[in-house]
Amino acid sequence: MQTTSFMCPHCKKEHGVREASLWAADSDQVQIRTEIEEADFYDTESLNMQPQIKAELEEEYGRSVDFVLGQYSGWCLRSKEE
Repeated sequence: MQTTSFMCPHCKKEHGVREASLWAADSDQVQIRTEIEEADFYDTESLNMQPQIKAELEEEYGRSVDFVLGQYSGWCLRSKEE
C-alpha cells in the first residue's frame, strides 16, 4: 500500500491518497484500488469522453473539478476555505 497526499485548491487542506494492489482470485489478476480522502473522483479520460455526464456532475457539485491527480479528476467534499 502506498500513501501520499496533495494540497486541495478548494479547501486549502491536504487530502490523503491511498493506493493498494489487490489480487482478484476470480480473474487471477492484480487490481490497483485508489482512495482519495473526503473526495469524489472519476477517471479523467472517461469524464472527457462523456461531456453530458461531466456537465451533470459539475451542476451537482456547483463547480468544475477541484483537482486533477494522475488519471483522476475530482471534487472535494469539504467546505470551501476562504
